[in-house]
Amino acid sequence: MDRTEEIENLKKELFSLQLKMAMAKDDEMLLNLSLEGQRIKRRIEALEDEIKNSNGQIGFAFTDLIEDTELKVKKGR
Repeated sequence: MDRTEEIENLKKELFSLQLKMAMAKDDEMLLNLSLEGQRIKRRIEALEDEIKNSNGQIGFAFTDLIEDTELKVKKGR
Protein backbone atom coordinates (compact mmCIF):
# COMPACT_ATOMS: atom_id res chain seq x y z
CA MET A 1 0.00 0.00 0.00
CA ASP A 2 1.42 3.36 -0.96
CA ARG A 3 1.13 6.58 1.04
CA THR A 4 -1.86 7.88 -0.92
CA GLU A 5 -3.86 4.72 -0.23
CA GLU A 6 -2.86 4.84 3.42
CA ILE A 7 -4.05 8.46 3.67
CA GLU A 8 -7.40 7.54 2.10
CA ASN A 9 -7.83 4.63 4.52
CA LEU A 10 -6.97 6.87 7.47
CA LYS A 11 -9.51 9.46 6.29
CA LYS A 12 -12.18 6.75 6.14
CA GLU A 13 -11.19 5.60 9.62
CA LEU A 14 -11.36 9.19 10.87
CA PHE A 15 -14.83 9.62 9.37
CA SER A 16 -16.16 6.49 11.10
CA LEU A 17 -14.54 7.65 14.33
CA GLN A 18 -16.31 11.00 14.03
CA LEU A 19 -19.62 9.17 13.61
CA LYS A 20 -18.91 7.19 16.77
CA MET A 21 -18.09 10.45 18.56
CA ALA A 22 -21.43 11.92 17.48
CA MET A 23 -23.24 8.93 18.95
CA ALA A 24 -21.12 8.67 22.12
CA LYS A 25 -23.05 9.14 25.34
CA ASP A 26 -20.23 8.54 27.79
CA ASP A 27 -17.77 11.39 28.39
CA GLU A 28 -14.85 9.00 28.89
CA MET A 29 -15.60 7.23 25.62
CA LEU A 30 -15.85 10.60 23.86
CA LEU A 31 -12.46 11.60 25.26
CA ASN A 32 -10.85 8.35 24.13
CA LEU A 33 -12.34 8.68 20.65
CA SER A 34 -11.16 12.28 20.48
CA LEU A 35 -7.60 11.28 21.37
CA GLU A 36 -7.70 8.54 18.75
CA GLY A 37 -8.94 11.08 16.19
CA GLN A 38 -6.06 13.40 17.01
CA ARG A 39 -3.60 10.54 16.57
CA ILE A 40 -5.08 9.71 13.15
CA LYS A 41 -4.94 13.38 12.08
CA ARG A 42 -1.25 13.54 13.03
CA ARG A 43 -0.54 10.42 10.96
CA ILE A 44 -2.37 11.91 7.98
CA GLU A 45 -0.45 15.19 8.31
CA ALA A 46 2.86 13.33 8.57
CA LEU A 47 2.12 11.32 5.44
CA GLU A 48 1.01 14.42 3.51
CA ASP A 49 4.17 16.28 4.56
CA GLU A 50 6.25 13.32 3.47
CA ILE A 51 4.59 13.30 0.06
CA LYS A 52 5.21 17.05 -0.35
CA ASN A 53 8.85 16.77 0.70
CA SER A 54 9.73 13.65 -1.27
CA ASN A 55 10.22 15.48 -4.62
CA GLY A 56 9.83 12.24 -6.52
CA GLN A 57 12.31 10.39 -4.36
CA ILE A 58 11.52 7.31 -2.39
CA GLY A 59 10.71 8.23 1.19
CA PHE A 60 9.87 6.21 4.23
CA ALA A 61 6.91 6.83 6.50
CA PHE A 62 7.69 6.55 10.16
CA THR A 63 4.13 7.27 11.21
CA ASP A 64 4.02 4.06 13.28
CA LEU A 65 6.73 5.55 15.45
CA ILE A 66 4.81 8.73 16.26
CA GLU A 67 4.16 8.55 19.93
CA ASP A 68 1.22 10.10 21.66
CA THR A 69 2.75 12.82 23.74
CA GLU A 70 1.11 14.93 26.35
CA LEU A 71 2.24 18.47 26.79
CA LYS A 72 2.55 19.53 30.39
CA VAL A 73 2.62 23.21 31.14
CA LYS A 74 4.68 24.13 34.16
CA LYS A 75 4.33 27.42 35.91
CA GLY A 76 7.40 29.52 35.33
CA ARG A 77 8.94 32.31 37.29
